[in-house]
Order: sequence, then C-alpha cells, then structure tokens
Amino acid sequence: NVSLGMQGGGIYARQVARGNCVIGGGRGVSADPDYARPGRANLGALMANAVKLLPVLRGAQVIRFWTGVEGNMPDHNPVFGPSATVPGLFHAFGLSGAGFQIGPAVGEVLADLVVHGRSSIPIDAFRIERYAPAAHGAAARPDRLREQTLESP
Repeated sequence: NVSLGMQGGGIYARQVARGNCVIGGGRGVSADPDYARPGRANLGALMANAVKLLPVLRGAQVIRFWTGVEGNMPDHNPVFGPSATVPGLFHAFGLSGAGFQIGPAVGEVLADLVVHGRSSIPIDAFRIERYAPAAHGAAARPDRLREQTLESP
C-alpha cells in the first residue's frame, strides 16, 4: 500500500484493499497513557486536511478512527539497530508518528541485520546508544528528560 501525507499538515492516508481509506493525524487523547484515540475537538480539522490531501473524500462517511499508541522519542527520531545489551536482539521502535512512511525501510534494514548481520543503509544515527550517558551529555539522556518531566508542575 502507498501512504500519502502532507509535510507539516498533520495528516496521512492510505487505501486498503477493500477500498476504505485509513486516515490519521494529529495527536490522540486519553486518560490512559497506554491507549489513545482521536480527540473530538480535532476531528473536524483532521477531516478538512484529509479532503485537502484527497479531494475525492469530500462527503465521505467516517466509519471508524485509528487508535493506538505512538512511540515518540525525545529527538523525534526512531531507534533501530542491534541492542546494546542483548546479543541477537534488534530494536525498531519510537517511529514518532512516521511508521506508515518509514516502516517498509525499517523492515528492510532489520531483515538485513537479521540475515546478514549488517545493512548497506547507514543506521548509526538511529542506534539506541545515542541515549547513553556519554553519548551527548546529560541533556540527551532519557532518564534526565524523565526527571525534568516529573518535576514540571
């Protein structure tokens, strides 16, 4: 399936085999941090953006909305590559809302890592070690970011 999106537009879409269009964008809301659904206040803007992206959707009926958990990293870049602590384990998480777009490429890289032990695509910038204490100083450490979030009012 081909995914479409508007850069900076907060909207993405793809059509599934039976003809329905899966649309996403914006950020969900939920009292439970492990589950999110679209906020009612954002639905009108989301559908208006969908019509800008795909004018044929004007007047289309909404039958359901995608729900799920977004894995956002502090630098908004994914983590993928070999684990720093568990041999044979490979990471692919924190796609920060770009899973539809970069998922196929991440899958190709992971397949190369599993089968060949390496990838021809440069991935060093996406390794988990970038969050190690010595990687970029204390400001880049996830535990430091957690401390700042917990201390905020």
